[in-house]
Amino acid sequence: MVGTLTNTVLVLGLIGLRGYVPWPILVTAGLTNGLLEIVTAVLITLAVSKPAGVRKSSREKVLIHGTVDEMASRARRRDCVYQRLGLTLD
Repeated sequence: MVGTLTNTVLVLGLIGLRGYVPWPILVTAGLTNGLLEIVTAVLITLAVSKPAGVRKSSREKVLIHGTVDEMASRARRRDCVYQRLGLTLD
């Protein structure tokens, strides 16, 4: 959303500074198209982030990453592999 808004403001601002289009028209275009772009960006972000595994609640995190015991088991296996390879986590 911030990137979309920044892009709209910078592009329209540069168009206005160069004098290609009068400022009142740019403000109108920015308000109408800018708001639609923000709404579209939010909807796309929400649609894409859910399937990608981006979750907020702790219950959903457990479903994605497994239980605490499973995570600890994976960490122990990872540490054993690092130790065999002579690597450290520091």
